[in-house]
Amino acid sequence: MMQDSAVRNGDTPGSLEQLHDRVAGAADSGAWDTVQKECDAYFAAGGHSAEAHYLSALSAFAGGDFAAALAHAQRAMAIDSNVREYAELLAVLSALVGNIQDSSYYGKLATALPSADAIGRLKLPDGLPDFSMAYLRIERRPLLRRAVAAMELGQWTEAENWFGQQFDIDPTCREACLGLAQCMYVQRKHRAAIDALRAAAHALPGDALIASNLGAALTAVGEFAEARACHRFAVAASDDPAVHAQAAIDGIHDPEQTLVAAAAQFRAWGERFGTEVFGVPPQRVRGTRRLTLGYVVGGVPRNLTAAGLARVLSRHDRERYRVVGFGFGPLSAPSNMVLQKAFEGWHDVRDMDPLTFGSVVRAEDVDILVDASGFNSPRLIAAFGARLAPLQVSWLGAPAGTGLAGMDAILSDSVMDPEEEGPFPYRENVARLALGTPVAEREAPVAGHGPMTDETVSLAADATLGDLNPTTVGTWARLLHACPNTKLVLRDHDFRNDDNSRRLIGLFGDFGVSHRVDFVSDSSNTAFVGQADICLMPFPASRLDVALEALSAGVPVICWRGLGRHHRLVASALAHMGFADGFLAASPEAYVELARSWVDDADRRRAARNDIVGRLEASAFFDPSARARDLEAVYDELWQRFGEVAG
Repeated sequence: MMQDSAVRNGDTPGSLEQLHDRVAGAADSGAWDTVQKECDAYFAAGGHSAEAHYLSALSAFAGGDFAAALAHAQRAMAIDSNVREYAELLAVLSALVGNIQDSSYYGKLATALPSADAIGRLKLPDGLPDFSMAYLRIERRPLLRRAVAAMELGQWTEAENWFGQQFDIDPTCREACLGLAQCMYVQRKHRAAIDALRAAAHALPGDALIASNLGAALTAVGEFAEARACHRFAVAASDDPAVHAQAAIDGIHDPEQTLVAAAAQFRAWGERFGTEVFGVPPQRVRGTRRLTLGYVVGGVPRNLTAAGLARVLSRHDRERYRVVGFGFGPLSAPSNMVLQKAFEGWHDVRDMDPLTFGSVVRAEDVDILVDASGFNSPRLIAAFGARLAPLQVSWLGAPAGTGLAGMDAILSDSVMDPEEEGPFPYRENVARLALGTPVAEREAPVAGHGPMTDETVSLAADATLGDLNPTTVGTWARLLHACPNTKLVLRDHDFRNDDNSRRLIGLFGDFGVSHRVDFVSDSSNTAFVGQADICLMPFPASRLDVALEALSAGVPVICWRGLGRHHRLVASALAHMGFADGFLAASPEAYVELARSWVDDADRRRAARNDIVGRLEASAFFDPSARARDLEAVYDELWQRFGEVAG
């Protein structure tokens, strides 16, 4: 059978027989990677046979690549449809990827076909079930289920693999495309996400959510004009509040967007999507009972922000306040472990519609409902458009206001919204915290190398392509020109990708400094910034984790205050940690001069190594009890103004 098939397929019998001679022992010993290498060499030499594709299918299955296995099995069957083993393998693989129709068809076909003796004697990979077992266990889109399970555990590489296989098998599977893009996005492989989403746009033309995700990925690589076009397309085709929210959120990353323009976008969002389900609930006099604080934390990033938030909320005065959380999944879930000590009550609101969510809030008799997720969870924040509690407050995740008529106040501070800059373009009233708006867990101190011993000062920037806009790069170029003894070191964010590399060289080449820029791959942000002399923040600066890691290594951080609260997250945190002087600049020009003053003073940098860490440890910004008292003072003031009425 093998020899006849080889002749039909245009191969010489000897070449195919040689392939089988080389792979037989490897297959028997389970060395399927060797089998695949031999098959690849055979194909590269011009070989073309059903048997080689069958062997490749087995190898791919052994390696966990179901999509490639299925493709090779289909190719083998297309070349020679008269072999039982090919049909059986195709039936099994179809069952394993959830295709019941094809599995049934090829399973029946196999019973009517003759066996190829040599193929039939081949040892199969461990774990490959027979047809009856595979068919009995068949389920819809099992690869998608594996992908989702891996993603929920934060296993992004594994999730990407399973989403990718599902997408290869069925390019019209919307969930696979969006999941694949999300995995790539989280791993900062934005170009790969763009390619996947563009492919999906052809398979699912006109899909608003795919266009929205593509806009987000394009924003991440700094292609703002193209991103805006994708978002315009998406919002015109969809009434999904998340799609419209993503367009507004991505606009924040554009350094040219003003606060007024950003606030107008969110205001329009709030007017369109603010849920109006309930009437005004009865307002209550506090009396002697505890007030119930409800915190919406579904969608809060599980990083330094979530850890810092949990520590603050766990320090609320429990004699005065009862604290209830509304989040995603059970509180006992690993993803919520950091929050487990923060709440007396908890509700999983992941799949709740606004009406049900509102009913739960009212059943808990919440007095002050605080949104700490913002536009990380557009569906939940939209529910605040209704009056779910007597007092409703926006805290985190709404960089330019929520635009919701039902939101009474937005928590801010003297850096994000200085009084002298009012009136502000938000629908909410501005309530200022004394210790700052951002919240984060303090990093443990790490040892850096100290100022470099040679004459070169290392300027480090953990910045993505989206951060490396012309405003940022032009300012850094001015600093490099002013300080010839410096070099700029970037942390690698997929910069070796050809498109990214060309863009990077072009951006810095516009200012004649591309030869003074290096990028390095470090296993962690901490390892990267710990080797720097000075950490440069881009415009706008939104990654508080980078600044904290630099400070924890005793590295000075240079940051522009920005032109509005939508660009001032890091500036606010630095100021409230006690680093306003020497770290914050009022303009790009002042930024250059401030950084230059650090470059020119090696003794100052050396002294800063211990001084910065000591100031961090003493800062009230990281004192959860002080932060809780700060919140409570603002809540009490707001309750007097908005929540309490005479009985």
